[in-house]
Amino acid sequence: MKLVIIFLGQNPFRIHLGTLFVLGFISAALWASATLAIAWWPEPHKAIGRNALEVLPEGLKKAFESDPEILAALLWGMVEPDYNRIEDHRIYLKVIRGTPKGPGGVHTALEKYAKRAEEMIRAREPMNLIAFVLGQAAHFIQDANVPLHTIYGDTSAQHRAYEEAAYVWDWPGEKYGYKGFFLVKNYKCFAYEAAKRSYPYYDKALKNPPPRGVIEKTWDDAVNDTANLWLSIFYRALGPEKALELYGISAPRGELGEGWFCG
Repeated sequence: MKLVIIFLGQNPFRIHLGTLFVLGFISAALWASATLAIAWWPEPHKAIGRNALEVLPEGLKKAFESDPEILAALLWGMVEPDYNRIEDHRIYLKVIRGTPKGPGGVHTALEKYAKRAEEMIRAREPMNLIAFVLGQAAHFIQDANVPLHTIYGDTSAQHRAYEEAAYVWDWPGEKYGYKGFFLVKNYKCFAYEAAKRSYPYYDKALKNPPPRGVIEKTWDDAVNDTANLWLSIFYRALGPEKALELYGISAPRGELGEGWFCG
């Protein structure tokens, strides 16, 4: 059986794929019994990623999907931050009860993993390792698109009610779809823009059940942001010519992450 190298936090190690699936099952069981406030459940995180894969240029999509180990690393990266909770997964734009200890950390986590992926691409590291970090970065921009991750003070019951309803089976649909490649200029700004966009829906997201319209809108935004994040990381790391030559990434239609917050 082949070996795959995986990063958990900062430390690389080797593990058989069969062992990986066993560990994943055990982790899922532990996660299911926990009371942590998680944004999308693990399957929605991966489903958003799969939706994003479908709209990537064929060259980049093939780079992820041609090898099962690379695809597995990408998908595992999108859920790993919920099992190894090192960073804060929120941005606090409103406090509805209690007192937060800080502004939240989803923006700094996104920047950390996105820039790490850029460095790995420039260093020509193995694609399965790059894919894992790309998945980690995607996790945080997806979290920024959850309205309840823009507030402080929601209860575990409120968060769980949203989690249980937050899934879209038929993306793209009549109202939603990919809007094209927009280059991320600043990763922190990008996270804040996503949070600012999802924040107005927090009061509806607190309802049980939350309105389908809110779930579908934020899911669509998360898919678009995930695709734009991955494309931007490769585009920034390689430059326009190499990005087009190697992965078919054309020039962006516009830019994201250049206003409101650029700290």
